[in-house]
Amino acid sequence: MELLLSPAKKIKDQPAIFELPSEHVEFIEETCCNEGCGYVARHLVQEWFGRGVVGTRITTLQVRVIHQGLHKGLLTVKDGINGIQIPPSMIKVGPASDNTEVHYGKTVVLIKNAFPSDRNRYVGQALNERDVCKTGCEELEKPLKDMFKDVLVDAGVDRYRLKDYEEATRGTKPPNSRTSTSAGGSSTRKSRRAKHQPQEPQAQEGKKKYVGDSFLLGAADPTIDSLIPRGHLLIPGLPADIKSVLITRAPCMHRKDILRLPLLKTKPPQMNSAEWQQLMVRHVGDVYFGQGNVPLPSLIASGDLDGDLYFVVWDPNLVHFVEMSNIDDLERRAIQQQSAEAHSTSRPPPPAAGDDWFALFQDAAADVGTPIRITKLIGILYNEAKVEWECGDDRVYEDYIAYSNAYKKALDLKKHGESVELPSHLWEGVPDDLHCFLCLPSASNDDGHHRYHHPSETEERGFVLVDSNPYSQVTNHYYSQ
Repeated sequence: MELLLSPAKKIKDQPAIFELPSEHVEFIEETCCNEGCGYVARHLVQEWFGRGVVGTRITTLQVRVIHQGLHKGLLTVKDGINGIQIPPSMIKVGPASDNTEVHYGKTVVLIKNAFPSDRNRYVGQALNERDVCKTGCEELEKPLKDMFKDVLVDAGVDRYRLKDYEEATRGTKPPNSRTSTSAGGSSTRKSRRAKHQPQEPQAQEGKKKYVGDSFLLGAADPTIDSLIPRGHLLIPGLPADIKSVLITRAPCMHRKDILRLPLLKTKPPQMNSAEWQQLMVRHVGDVYFGQGNVPLPSLIASGDLDGDLYFVVWDPNLVHFVEMSNIDDLERRAIQQQSAEAHSTSRPPPPAAGDDWFALFQDAAADVGTPIRITKLIGILYNEAKVEWECGDDRVYEDYIAYSNAYKKALDLKKHGESVELPSHLWEGVPDDLHCFLCLPSASNDDGHHRYHHPSETEERGFVLVDSNPYSQVTNHYYSQ
């Protein structure tokens, strides 16, 4: 129901909702790096948004698609196709199981958002050494959030160099103070005198800006034959001399949440020149991921491609502090973790057929207390992690890691319902009434972190999980007291 109520982007004051013949939509196989992201033909985007600057600049759409079910995610522009391609990970509600669905021959596409974002339009202007308007400068000068500064420092970036970079790119805003009414007369008399004094010439509104970071939308490999190399990124619009970047996403808490990855900067031998040129003229705003043994976005703070924004830093003075990430090692650890999770008992099995899922849904809809307690738990875990971080003691760094991982896990508690992993000696920082959401250590991964196992039975954790039709690849989680 929530997906059906998604608001549409406005195009000339009209909602961006379009119909197209169903034969223009096809389902494609899931690859390693297109989880949550499909493809759309360039001519469709230009039909919807026009063939001018806007339609040409758009690279990716955030959509809801009604076509033999309900689909949610991104569609990135891809040459060589004629319509829309949808991978299984975009399917949120499958077709009717009783085969009574009426096929009208039409597909409905609701466009929720279009990329690049306004901010990345200004980033493109700055990278092309064009004047950036006052609104753009204000957008580019918004301060970095502490979360991203902390993870950069934890990864090895010199904190003083980071401060210099922030001052150079964000600037220092003067204090926001009202006109004084003392020691010089009232503000009214001052304004009257000012009218009769010569006016200084207005400063030029646009100015040159330097940028070395931005939030880019994660999207699937748009090359016709998936030619972005393993462990590489493709970011059109960046300067030619930028060979690698730092990349993470929120929530990011420690050095394992940020990677340094190389960029694809030269045309792959198998790609024709026309396709390469089309990619290179795309507006900055998207980051495209190469294939691999595991999805590359999942190695970046557990990201995916269904709308995640990735914080990307390309300023060489910051990037050089961090070693290049070892993709072989990261993929090996991810595969081992997936294997361990497959044998974990922390998640209950899906209910047997015939369970009264609607009654559970009604209980969950009426349950107000559990979501409030989860929100409380999220805040406590984050604050405890910050306390450990500010301590700056190597002896408590593992506690900081544990609290950080628990915080990130708790953010998905309402959606996935799995227990939050936290070592037993840290439980004292969590109120007793929230312990039902926690689980204890059971084994160690090879990277020194722990897997956890809850000591009690599933029904003692305070909530129940209900899985829907596996065809839709969506798990509905309902909470009950």
